Amino acid sequence: MTKKLLNRRTFIASSAGATLAMPFLSRTAFSQSAYAGKDYLVTLPDTTNEKLVIEHVAPLMKERFGVNLKTQSSASGKTLSTMRVQRRNPPALVATLDMSYALQAHEEGLIDDVTEELVPNLADVRPQARIQDGKIVSFIISIDTLVYNKNRWSTPITSYADIFAPDMIATSAIASPSTQNGLEFIAGAAAVATGKPISEAMYNLEAGIEYLGQFRDKIGVVFGRAQEVMPMLASGEINSCFVKARFLAEWLALDAPVGAVIPKEGAFYSLNCLVPVKGTNATEVAMGYIDIMLSPEIQALFPSAIGSAAVNTKAVADVPEKLKTIVPSVEDIEKLSLLPILDQAKMESLNTLFNHVVGK
Repeated sequence: MTKKLLNRRTFIASSAGATLAMPFLSRTAFSQSAYAGKDYLVTLPDTTNEKLVIEHVAPLMKERFGVNLKTQSSASGKTLSTMRVQRRNPPALVATLDMSYALQAHEEGLIDDVTEELVPNLADVRPQARIQDGKIVSFIISIDTLVYNKNRWSTPITSYADIFAPDMIATSAIASPSTQNGLEFIAGAAAVATGKPISEAMYNLEAGIEYLGQFRDKIGVVFGRAQEVMPMLASGEINSCFVKARFLAEWLALDAPVGAVIPKEGAFYSLNCLVPVKGTNATEVAMGYIDIMLSPEIQALFPSAIGSAAVNTKAVADVPEKLKTIVPSVEDIEKLSLLPILDQAKMESLNTLFNHVVGK
């Protein structure tokens, strides 16, 4: 029997104070009998995303499947390690992984493919948010770029070269190549060194590290995780750093003097992929969760809630004025680059070179 999928995807309220529901998420006897009352865990990149899912997605999962959706913030590396160790009894129904980790999980056979047949909203997702021939999908698109403290700059940043000026270098935080943001930052340095746009310079990261080497004795801050430097940026202890621009959202809400800029050499976009974990025996629930996360109604919440762009082209988001510099527009997304995936040997080589040339 062919299952009919309704195309109308709008929220309705069944009665005052009642749980919101989507027509395309109608209950089925099978879903209710098979999954009702069960707890299912999904991992997310941070507590802000957790809050949104708990408030807006969990009720819809309860409506459709009768399940209790549980959430957990977890870094991609830790999540992937857990998936490997507990392969036969995976704790998470759907995991959120950065692109490189999602591709690795796919290669190791730890996740199922996402298809339009099982996830109808996938048909409306921007091509930039789909990778591995469309089998993996991201639920947000973020800008990875330079962010800065406005009180430390008399004129706006226009180039990566600006942060290496003699009067700025000591308080410009340098991202190490141990993270994706660090590699992207080094691509920015390579763009300055070679005079090429970042879309070309990202294939010569060694040039960026060698360029940074000339500032070895002047660099004051080298960081690995954004959480280490965001308070320093907000207070003005550092003048700039390279992170996901969406990390500014909570500081902008506090009226911190921070902003983001896309330098003339270019910047990057990054993905947070929703991957259905293989072996959960609840594929319908997993795909249903991903479909809800990709729906126009839920997608419209992400720009104002976390400062990232929606991936569903039909989502209509009301972006607050404060966040317009950190939420990428359609035009921004078209101009941004996606860092190529580097193998382990390349990563180790770059980190060794960085420690030798830049490290103290």
